[in-house]
Amino acid sequence: VAEFTKIRESVDYSRRKLQPFREQRLSALRSYVGFHYSDTGSGDKMPINLLEMAISIYRRQLAAQTPRVLITSKVEKLKPAAMSFEIVMNKMLDEIDFGTTLQNWVMDALFSIGVMKIGISPDDEKSAELEGWMRDPGTVFAETIDLDDFVVDMTARKWDQAEYIGNRYTLLYDYIKESDIFGDQTNKLNPQPMQSTNEQGDEKSQTLSIGQDRSQADASQRTVELWDVWLPYQNKFVTFQADQDGSIRDDLVLREVEWEGPEEGPYHILSYGEVPG
Repeated sequence: VAEFTKIRESVDYSRRKLQPFREQRLSALRSYVGFHYSDTGSGDKMPINLLEMAISIYRRQLAAQTPRVLITSKVEKLKPAAMSFEIVMNKMLDEIDFGTTLQNWVMDALFSIGVMKIGISPDDEKSAELEGWMRDPGTVFAETIDLDDFVVDMTARKWDQAEYIGNRYTLLYDYIKESDIFGDQTNKLNPQPMQSTNEQGDEKSQTLSIGQDRSQADASQRTVELWDVWLPYQNKFVTFQADQDGSIRDDLVLREVEWEGPEEGPYHILSYGEVPG
């Protein structure tokens, strides 16, 4: 319990330090969507939105389509197997719509940093579909993480020195109960109203599209906010429930497993410029 309390306190600190970056990004997004996008778009009328034009051009140049994999072998007898592997890999990239994920990753990095989370969906069909009805059991996935839902150890001077990296996400409460993905801990979960602000009170970027009035959404579906936190030094992956404000609840650890993926972990960062330190 003391270990998880320390993690919560450290995550809260890093989330506070990330607040200025979230606010600057939201300001840039308002300029990007312009005055006519929604009630919470830009306050300035722009006959020609040059920022939107620039972002669209760069995005098409950097991620025009789904990448293709080329697999070969110097050993003659292995070339047919390599070709088959190439076909399977390219088909998988199409099935998980990796091209769209890559475009979103590139676009996120144009406003702040791009964060992509990769992994393998659970073998159970109900559990696999918890995070999206396009998920297939036992297959790989790649999805972008919004900066509003991201945390990294802000005391680290390099990415590979961070003690933790994680993200927050929302699942349907009734679907979690039905899937029983967290075993005995599932019954301890409580549905929560959707929040339009982060823990520190700054607005989430989703308010640009849906505003701050979530009463209709809360009435139509019950949700649960969770945190996934990767601890590279302990080689662990831990899932917590979030509290009413969106912070980690250290008293409700839903899952704690050994990380069995690649050494660099499930989170991949994209940025176009590094700041020393």
